[in-house]
Amino acid sequence: MGRCRYCKKRIDVRNTVVELITGTLFVVTAVSLVPSIVNKVSGMDFAQLFLYLTIVSCLIVIFFIDLKHNVIHQVLIIIVGLAAIGLWFVLPSPLSYTNYIFSAVFAGLFFVCLMYGSRYILKKEGMGFGDVQLAFVMGLLLGSPGVIIALYIAFLTGAILSAILILSKRKKFGQ
Repeated sequence: MGRCRYCKKRIDVRNTVVELITGTLFVVTAVSLVPSIVNKVSGMDFAQLFLYLTIVSCLIVIFFIDLKHNVIHQVLIIIVGLAAIGLWFVLPSPLSYTNYIFSAVFAGLFFVCLMYGSRYILKKEGMGFGDVQLAFVMGLLLGSPGVIIALYIAFLTGAILSAILILSKRKKFGQ
């Protein structure tokens, strides 16, 4: 791409990709949340936008760190969880709080089963506890049936991305 003005090292293409994805997701989030530029925007709209942008930011960071290092930092999970709970108070929702909590527990337990099942079947760690925590937080954020749909999409996306990385020889099968 280019070089750093100060140290003259090459700037990784990944940085540009992250910036483009972040900017695009911020615009899509803002446009989908704010009713209209012409209408008066309330404080609740700003609170909602702030919480969603916080979640989007953390999920982008989680995605790229997990992709490169296979680690999900707990502080990011906590921030997403707190923002999800914050949304309960600023969004009118047809779902009850118990739906969100049940969905979180269900998703977390499902991933605990996957984690231990993969260790038993594959004789190595297939996923870590960060994935369990992320599934739990997805339940807090999406409720049911949203979390089930999101987990299905996540599995498909992960399988496709893994296949691409294996075929491009950037990862080995089972890594």
